[in-house]
Amino acid sequence: MVDRVTRALQACALSCALLVVSPSVIQAQDPSVLSGRVVNEQGTAIVGATVGVDETPYRTITNADGRYTLSVPGTVRGAASVTVRVIGYRVLRKSVNLTGAPATLDWSMTAQATQMEGMVITALSLQREKATIGTSQQSLAGEDLTKVQAPNVISAMSGKVSGVTISQSGNMGGSSRIVIRGQGSILGENQPLFILDGIPISNTGFSTASAGGGRDYGTGISDLNPDDIESMNVLKGPNAAA
Repeated sequence: MVDRVTRALQACALSCALLVVSPSVIQAQDPSVLSGRVVNEQGTAIVGATVGVDETPYRTITNADGRYTLSVPGTVRGAASVTVRVIGYRVLRKSVNLTGAPATLDWSMTAQATQMEGMVITALSLQREKATIGTSQQSLAGEDLTKVQAPNVISAMSGKVSGVTISQSGNMGGSSRIVIRGQGSILGENQPLFILDGIPISNTGFSTASAGGGRDYGTGISDLNPDDIESMNVLKGPNAAA
């Protein structure tokens, strides 16, 4: 009987000890939540500013109101440096102690003239200077496509990009065919794929014209208005397209 009472008391003491220790363990794993607002000198919200903890992969961007919320896992503790940056403004940096408790960091950014250099977004969103890219690429500004009025975007590219062959039907609103650096498809289509703000667009023709009649309804890319295009990058060859 004495042994049973002793074991029961020992089990109760262990449970109590666990109840005392568990809250501290849970608290140690709580994330540190950083929040605040990013504005300019006039107090206007800055949209798309990047806020991140230095030397960690934890980043976020501000919303339409200039506000952000960044959750840093509980495995990151102690003194840290938080940086906010956006093109056209000076980079700001503040120190913060990550303890698992919420912290508010507000920012007022000062405008700064920035000298832009040629930058290309390659695979996996990696940024590299254009001069270091080992593939053939050529850029066209929107104004290059609209200096001389053309029936469609493909016709506007004629004579402006090297290594590109453009064939036109000659009919108003008719098809325009574009081939970059020769025939490259086993299916015989050979026309490049257009990517508009991340959306693929085919230049497949809808022509039913033949020697016996029919109509030429143009191609898919003909629906784009050249005046709405800000810039265009032409990737020549499979290595560049990859």
